Amino acid sequence: MVCYCLNPNHFHLCLCQRRKNGISEFMKRVSGGYSYYFNKRHQRSGTLFQGPFKAKHINDNNYLLHLSGYINLNNKVHGLGDQVTK
Repeated sequence: MVCYCLNPNHFHLCLCQRRKNGISEFMKRVSGGYSYYFNKRHQRSGTLFQGPFKAKHINDNNYLLHLSGYINLNNKVHGLGDQVTK
């Protein structure tokens, strides 16, 4: 994992894929596992996340630097200040 930001209603991850479909499998396990935990804990059912995750291939170092800055400052972008811990 290169960087991440967890917000109250969404999250951002910058990941390096090491095997074919690795990120898709990881996201399936993370979102499915967390949904199962959350639903069981709060006695509810259904999905927690709207729509499928979005992915973009990073093939340029300048874009990687821009993206990591955006992710690391994402709580400030959404006006959350120090409410969110990275």
